[in-house]
Amino acid sequence: MEPFDLPIWTSVSAIVVATTLLLALLYWPRGQQKSLATEVVAPSGKEEDEGSFVRSPVDGSANSSRLVNEAPTSPTTYKRTVVDMVIVCMGEPGKSMGWYHATQVLDGLCPAARLTDVVEPRLLGTVQGRASKAARLLAAFMEANPDVRFHASVSDMPAVKPGTPKVALVAGRSQYNPRLVREVIDKGCTTIYLEKPGAPTVSALESLAVYAKEKSVQIYMGYNKNVSKYVEEAVAAEKAEGAGCNVTFFHNNQYKPEELPLVFERDKDGMLKNMVIHELALLVSFYGVTADNIDSVKLNTKYSSMLTLEGPETFQSFTDFDKIGFTLHTSSSGFGGGKTVSVYADRCDTQCHSEAVVTAQRAHGTSGGSIEGKGKGGTKAGKNAQEVVCRTRIPDRKLEDEIAEKTRNDPYCYPYFYLYHHEYAVLKQRVCEAACVLDSESYDSIVRANGVATIEVAIEALKVAEKLTSVFAKELRALKNNEAPKGKRLWGFSKMYGAQFLVDEEEHGNVHCIRAMHAHANKPRTKLAFM
Repeated sequence: MEPFDLPIWTSVSAIVVATTLLLALLYWPRGQQKSLATEVVAPSGKEEDEGSFVRSPVDGSANSSRLVNEAPTSPTTYKRTVVDMVIVCMGEPGKSMGWYHATQVLDGLCPAARLTDVVEPRLLGTVQGRASKAARLLAAFMEANPDVRFHASVSDMPAVKPGTPKVALVAGRSQYNPRLVREVIDKGCTTIYLEKPGAPTVSALESLAVYAKEKSVQIYMGYNKNVSKYVEEAVAAEKAEGAGCNVTFFHNNQYKPEELPLVFERDKDGMLKNMVIHELALLVSFYGVTADNIDSVKLNTKYSSMLTLEGPETFQSFTDFDKIGFTLHTSSSGFGGGKTVSVYADRCDTQCHSEAVVTAQRAHGTSGGSIEGKGKGGTKAGKNAQEVVCRTRIPDRKLEDEIAEKTRNDPYCYPYFYLYHHEYAVLKQRVCEAACVLDSESYDSIVRANGVATIEVAIEALKVAEKLTSVFAKELRALKNNEAPKGKRLWGFSKMYGAQFLVDEEEHGNVHCIRAMHAHANKPRTKLAFM
């Protein structure tokens, strides 16, 4: 029989079957065409307007407060399981926050993220950067990850296909971030994970928020402490205790004093807008603190210290805190009204750690220990004594041992990467889970990532930082005006610059003034410390 000499009924049947399949493909509901990149999340018997719940693959906890679809249009919610990600300003391997984010995604710690692109303007796009040691480390990283595309600028990156979600994690310096975020939005990225503080000024961050809203793009902030266990425990203890509680947050890094010139230079925004901004975001998120409801603020001048140092890259002078402690009170009206909260931060502590201490006033009570962060306990009897009702800390003993082992194996890496390793992964996973949802057509209907700070929180935290910086600058300027350097003259040696310097030293109450002059320089280079 020839190939086409088939019985007539066989030909008719084939035509009917083909026509049926074609009609099914054309008119079958879009949502039921499950692709390799999507999964169907059943509503588990809930009513249609209740949405559905997702279990986080990172923390393994079902979160009943998070709805995958807050305004569902069908009985079933469709969501991707993986979303593409680009990291902008990955930086130097082993040293940069962007690099650590990249390693976590590549290691599979964020199952909802797939790293497809890296944009590194400094090390790939500048002559000085390409000739640096960091560029050689980046070259080795690129060779080890051939499936990731590397670009010198956002403009070199392929545009995102319309209708396809993509997360852009922007980890650049704050002065460049607003431009970079706009560029990735224009490239088609649908969700932004922006490292703190996001922008150098409130107005720049507000302008960025307006632009993102116009494009229906959600911007989340990398405030990892908002999802940290030690903070959750402190907040729960404060709520359980009720009115009259005071909360103190401690944040200590482990930089060496000789590393501070580079720290000051790279973190030009200052300690309040960089290191302490994490605590300010906590005050905004959980305690209702705003720039407008701060009734009073007191700087602890005995604890706080301020230096002026010369950066090793630009040889410019930078003035910033290396330690700071303050207490603020909020007005009694509005959310968070009548709160007393304190923050203490030290760049050069002996260990990288954070604490939260909740105290409550007890009539005829005893205190449960010191709230000075490093206090060893003890009691203090009194009619209106403050009792420590909760002290939470990161790291705990188990994590301390893990950090110590990792630091021994890789002393080049900053210890605080290991300290907040879990929180970094949780943040990225939650952001990418939210980005996977397909049916967010407008800004107001975007599904929000559970517990993750948004750009609105960042704006308020930056407002608080700018207000406190202004207040503290005035107080420290008054102390500086009392400077009259006299007294003993000491010789020292600068490891950073390899030069001897001359020191004049004198005590003025709480003010400790130091004037340093390099032996080979004609003009003095001053650093002032207020302790």
